[in-house]
Amino acid sequence: AGCDSVITLDLTINYSSTLMTTVTECDSYDWHGNTYTTSGIYTWSTTNAVGCDSTETLDLTINHPTTSITTVTECDSYDWNGNTYNTSGTYTWSTINAGGCDSTATLELTINNSSTSTTAITACNSYSWNGGLYMASGTYTWTTTNATGCDSTATLNLTINNATMSNTSVTECDSYDWNGSTYTTSGTYTWTTTNAVGCDSVATLNLTITNSTTSTTTVMECDSYDWNGNTYTASGTYTWTTTNAAGCDSIATLNLTINSVDISTSVSGITISSNTSPATYQWLDCNDMSMITGETSQSFTPETNGMYAVEITENGCIDTSDCVSINSVGIVENVLNDQLILYPNPTKGACTVLFDQVQDEVMIEVQTIAGQIIEKMHFVNTQEIPVTITEPSGIYLIVIKNNLGENATIRVVKE
Repeated sequence: AGCDSVITLDLTINYSSTLMTTVTECDSYDWHGNTYTTSGIYTWSTTNAVGCDSTETLDLTINHPTTSITTVTECDSYDWNGNTYNTSGTYTWSTINAGGCDSTATLELTINNSSTSTTAITACNSYSWNGGLYMASGTYTWTTTNATGCDSTATLNLTINNATMSNTSVTECDSYDWNGSTYTTSGTYTWTTTNAVGCDSVATLNLTITNSTTSTTTVMECDSYDWNGNTYTASGTYTWTTTNAAGCDSIATLNLTINSVDISTSVSGITISSNTSPATYQWLDCNDMSMITGETSQSFTPETNGMYAVEITENGCIDTSDCVSINSVGIVENVLNDQLILYPNPTKGACTVLFDQVQDEVMIEVQTIAGQIIEKMHFVNTQEIPVTITEPSGIYLIVIKNNLGENATIRVVKE
């Protein structure tokens, strides 16, 4: 109508609303009834409380869990994620990956074991082991790979004992006995046995054999033979041992024949006879040991009183008998002379009258050369009568009478 018309607007301006949400999620994200499995920017519109548009924007990042499988073969033990595993098995370990999601690791573990062995050995001098030569006692190890690829550790407890050796030099005569054997020639010999620790004990013998010497001498000698400081009077085989230049025995053998002359004599009356036959004889006058011409028979009857001997040659030997005193030459009363002997004559004082048989009764007188009776003796049932001349040296008569009327007078010289 052309007039003011006043309209009053009671205006309320409401605003649309917007919301920006940034989300990081694992695998999927549920948002306003929808499930989102991929990253992206998503919007959702609705009416807000004032009736305006409400627009939400989702800045979505979808991260995914991670998994891993590791197959491991290890010896003895395996360290994994802070744990030590020493038996075979399947093991898992969960953590958060870089995207904040689960990270599951799986370990398929095979545990193979190392092997060990210990050997105690006692050997002599040295021991070869796994390519090495050991000469001293000790504990040694050697590592290689067993059938499963793990360490195989061998331990050797080694005791080394030593062989012993000895060296002996011997010089011996003719032969030498050593360890049950007899050696007769020079040389170097060895003998091996076992010592106290079970090792070889090797003994070496440097042997020098020197030889003994022998000699044999055959001798024929009269009466006695002087040999190497000894006097031998009888036949026989004798040995004498000394040392030769090599230090061995030197054995000398003497085959000795001793030829001796029987120089005994016998007297019958005034006849002297040698008791040796056959032989060569030469009668001697003991006054000057001169030969009596022509007297070369076994028996000799002197023509005068005196001292006589015989030189006898037998088996290449010569010897002389003792001197025999003949004092009864020219004595008339000699009936008993053939039946008795008086010895010794000459005498130092004691002599013996020996009959050839027992006399029933005998009278004996000791007289001076002038016939003075010094002593009378009477004997019965006797064959041997001792007579002692106690007077000074000189010539005496022994007068002998028996109970048959037979008599004899013997001249005796007392020295």
